[in-house]
Amino acid sequence: MTITAPWRLAALALLGLNAAAVKVAHAQDPRIQWLEEHAVPIRTIDPCDGDFSDLTPLKEVLADARIVQLGEQSHGDGATFHAKTRLVKFLHQEMGFDVLAFESGLYDCHRAWQRIGAGVDADSACAMAIFPIWTTSKQVRPLLDYLGAAARTDRPLELCGFDCQFSGSNSREHFVAELNQFLDGRTHEIDPAERQALSSFVTSLVDDAAAPDEGRRKEWERAVKSVSAALIPDGADPAKIDPDADFWRQVLKSTWAFGRLTWTSQGGRQDRTMAERFNPRDAQMARNLLWLAAQRYPDRKIIVWAATMHLARNPHLIETGDPDLDYTGAEPMGHLVSQALGKKVYTIGFTACDGAAGVAWAEPWTLPPAAEGTFEHLCAQADLKNAFIDLRHLGKDCWLREPLTARPLGYQPMTARWPQILDGMIFTRTMYPSTLGPKIYSEEEKARAGSFVGGLRKEWQRARARLQAGQPYADKVTFIADYERWVDLVSPTPEAIASTEQRIERWLAEEDNPPDLAWRCFSLLARMAHDRGETDRAMECIDRALALYPSKDFAIPSKHSFFQHLVNQKAMMLWDAEGLEAAIDFARRLLATDERFHYFFAHPWRERLHAAGRAGDFKSVVEAILTAYEQRAARFPEHADTATRHAYELEHSH
Repeated sequence: MTITAPWRLAALALLGLNAAAVKVAHAQDPRIQWLEEHAVPIRTIDPCDGDFSDLTPLKEVLADARIVQLGEQSHGDGATFHAKTRLVKFLHQEMGFDVLAFESGLYDCHRAWQRIGAGVDADSACAMAIFPIWTTSKQVRPLLDYLGAAARTDRPLELCGFDCQFSGSNSREHFVAELNQFLDGRTHEIDPAERQALSSFVTSLVDDAAAPDEGRRKEWERAVKSVSAALIPDGADPAKIDPDADFWRQVLKSTWAFGRLTWTSQGGRQDRTMAERFNPRDAQMARNLLWLAAQRYPDRKIIVWAATMHLARNPHLIETGDPDLDYTGAEPMGHLVSQALGKKVYTIGFTACDGAAGVAWAEPWTLPPAAEGTFEHLCAQADLKNAFIDLRHLGKDCWLREPLTARPLGYQPMTARWPQILDGMIFTRTMYPSTLGPKIYSEEEKARAGSFVGGLRKEWQRARARLQAGQPYADKVTFIADYERWVDLVSPTPEAIASTEQRIERWLAEEDNPPDLAWRCFSLLARMAHDRGETDRAMECIDRALALYPSKDFAIPSKHSFFQHLVNQKAMMLWDAEGLEAAIDFARRLLATDERFHYFFAHPWRERLHAAGRAGDFKSVVEAILTAYEQRAARFPEHADTATRHAYELEHSH
């Protein structure tokens, strides 16, 4: 016989009362009861789980869809990436979808698919085509593996892209040459002067050159229109159109849209509305996707992978609750495609109740708890872990047709009649961030690994062109990734590294030590010396890099400046040589006194402490940096608002 203590009996009774109270509350809220009865539970989001019996109800929901669009909240949603990958497999294996259209370059992805067809590993091919927010993510790797495996079967899942932007090294390294090669076979159809102007345009865009003057821009526009018309004349019989000519014509149209988008961002107004910034790209993405559906894959079913904001309909109907986030006039790609194809398009958004999110290379951030009465809170109250909710086939008086607060767009609570925005929603109780997967190198990167310094020269040309064009992210082009790739692929000896350092110093002297090249070189030299165990030389080089980094007016220093990463580079060296306190003291002093140091990037500190089993010590880092932000705000009043905001973000993420 078991005797239970009185306090335990009381606790059990209380638990019973609480459980009963929860059941009563559920019974009193018909929305929760509706979710319990109508939401489709998803047994798992594990992309390796091939038992799709839990997804069978989606077959009826998606029966009439020719395009299924899979959104994501923030590009840093690891659980969503896993859920989407499993859905891609289900749609491919169970519902006849065999085209995967990515929010990446039209040309880049076309070439990647050609390379996969030629036997190149899918991960290597995709690394040259798809934006790194996905190819560097560990959570997307199962999708790339599946893409490669399916390519070797009699029913592949064909990759394509619909973005007008250049998204990978394919466009930078092969676009101009492959376009010229195609046009060489059509010299009798194309005016030589227009051909030359077209070559000038695409080369300028690939090289990140500065925006052209009005005269040159009109010349380039005439060339794009002339060559496009020569490839496929007006009135051409659709049955006799050359598919390759049709592809390159669409690429030229798309690239011209990208050029206009790029030049506007370089020299345009800083007060442009969201619609003014958003619509040009989305309009061309819509034209590209509609061309893919009508011309490239007229009888095939397409899966679209993109951010939810690019897939939504009627964003002007969303109440964002943020005066700085105004969707008035915005027309996403999904809105335009749905207008054209109607119910043939089914769009699924994703949302989560709690957890964390963050792109693979950045610090994750914690989701604030879902507020009571929101869609996410109601799903959690219905005890859903992962579930699909169909918003298209609702009853006339269903509560989901009424205004409801949810956060499928960047995790920001917004109010809308969501069936007017999306066709379905997948709820995940707990989000986890995207994390870095194993590095992927393309065949070209492997082939040129032996010419490390030559590669640096090319990378500097790219950085210099961006600097001259006034591109905001120009300082993010550095040499560290090139060095890490060289080390991974070549495994140089310490002697080989030291010899290469000398070659880099000679090159810097040949260039007459321009500051923007010098700080990049000295940051690299510091890393190389540190890897060889030459601590004094490493410290000397990183100090020179910090001293040479110019003072600049960045629109968003936390995103555009590289100074915070140089600070962390030295701090990590001090940590190795003298301990954590020395590293903290250095970062704290610099943040308080150096005007260039706007933002403390905490991710490498947190990761290193966590790996060492010292996660609790991160508190001392946060406390020191919060004090430094206060001192900075007092010392530089013009930066006080920025310092206060970053301090708040650091404190609350901790």
